[in-house]
Amino acid sequence: MRWLLDHVFVSTHFRVRNIERLDHMGSDHFTMLFNLAITDPDLIDEPVDPSDDEKKLMKDTLQTSLAEKAKSPVISQST
Repeated sequence: MRWLLDHVFVSTHFRVRNIERLDHMGSDHFTMLFNLAITDPDLIDEPVDPSDDEKKLMKDTLQTSLAEKAKSPVISQST
């Protein structure tokens, strides 16, 4: 039996535009991409550039995920 554990909670300030399950990244959870749109015009502001620390964190996180994916065994299914 499989339980649907991978999800995101969204308030009324957002509208879900798209949900996509991405390739397996070596976790017991699905890699999910959620595309949201702001529905409350009061929340819309000028874009904020990430700080150098945030950029480093994003880069490190991506590299770690890719390294974990490379270590994961590939399971093939024969038909």
